[in-house]
Amino acid sequence: MKPKATIALFVLCVLAVCCWSLEPQKRPWHPVGDCTREGEYLVDSKDCAVFYLCFVETQYKDQLVCPHNLVFNSKFNVCDFAANVKCDNGVRP
Repeated sequence: MKPKATIALFVLCVLAVCCWSLEPQKRPWHPVGDCTREGEYLVDSKDCAVFYLCFVETQYKDQLVCPHNLVFNSKFNVCDFAANVKCDNGVRP
């Protein structure tokens, strides 16, 4: 096998392993409130790193978890550093 092809295959394998290991882990569900708008985010009542994305038409919520050491910032609807977020609803990661 040519060196460039070997390197490309190696990079693809590393990316596949990394992406697979980043699969989010589901946690117990504790959403605060009910979905009222499509695309609305709800916070979790017991875990500051967990939030929910609402799909109103299907009455479905999808649980999402912020990456390690980040918490959900409901002001900007993003995962953020804990120092930037007031977390009154539970534990921080």
